Amino acid sequence: MDEPEEWTRFLRQWSAEWLAVPESEHRPPPWPPRVAASGWLGYEPASEESIAAAEERLGVRLPPSYRAFLAVSDGWRAFSPFIWELLPSARVGWFREVSPAWLEAWDADKFVPRETGLWQRTLEEEGIDPEDLPDWDEDDFYDDGAEEWSPDAPPRLMARALQVSGDGDSAVLLLDPSDVGPDGEWAGYFLANWAAGTHGRHASFAELVRAEYATFRRLIHGDESPGA
Repeated sequence: MDEPEEWTRFLRQWSAEWLAVPESEHRPPPWPPRVAASGWLGYEPASEESIAAAEERLGVRLPPSYRAFLAVSDGWRAFSPFIWELLPSARVGWFREVSPAWLEAWDADKFVPRETGLWQRTLEEEGIDPEDLPDWDEDDFYDDGAEEWSPDAPPRLMARALQVSGDGDSAVLLLDPSDVGPDGEWAGYFLANWAAGTHGRHASFAELVRAEYATFRRLIHGDESPGA
C-alpha cells in the first residue's frame, strides 16, 4: 500500500468492519456518535507541509508507505484490539522521548545515544559525571541483529525506534530507522509490555498494518485469513 488510493480503500473497509462490531466487544474506547455516523474512523489527511514539518522535527524522511497513510488520514481511531490509535504527524516521535517510562522498565535507557536529553537527565539525577563513562560504541545502538529475538532486542529497538501509535493496551507500534529496505521502507514492530519480544519483524509500515488487521480479524471475527 504505497499509494493513497490503496490506503483509502483498505481503511474504509476496516472502518466498516469495526463499526459493525457490537459496542460491548470494543477494546478501544468508544468513538463519538458523529464519527460512527461518518463511517470513517480516520481524520483529515495530513498536508505535505505537515508531513514535512514532522520530518524536519524528527530529522529523517519518513518511509513511503507511512507517508502515503498520513496523506489519507493524519492518525487513526480504534486501530486494532490492542492499538487504540495511530498518532497524528504532529505527535509522532522517538520512542525514547515519547515513552521514557518504557525504557526505564525494560532497562533500555543504557542503549540511548548519549547526546539525547534522556541521557543528560539520567546522568544529572544519578549524579554521574559524563567523563567517568566508558567510551561509547555505536554498535551498542545500531545492532544489525536487533530484529532477531535476544534479551537485548526489545530494549535496543526501544532506544532507536519511532513511535507511531499511542500506548493502547500497554502496546505500541514502532518503526526502526536503522533497518531500511531498498524501497526506503523501515521495518515495523508490535511491542507490548505483557508479551515477550516483538512478535516478529515486518518489512514496512504497510505490512505492520496488515498484521494488525489480521489480529483484528482473528480476535473479533475468529478469522484466520491474512487480511484484505
